[in-house]
Amino acid sequence: MAILRIVPQADLRWRGLTVLVQARLHLDPQDLRLRQLETVFAYQDARIGAPDRQLLVSTLHAA
Repeated sequence: MAILRIVPQADLRWRGLTVLVQARLHLDPQDLRLRQLETVFAYQDARIGAPDRQLLVSTLHAA
């Protein structure tokens, strides 16, 4: 989880996909964090912003 806090902004999308996979494996499909993360990654060219970084960390921690 610590790596998500320090990874450059440009690498967040790539690392975030791993978090999304882990979340889908371990969280309930109705989990709010998972649903928000899926929304963030719904657009292929969307940039991952600072608020999304915290969402990635909290979702990985929950998974």
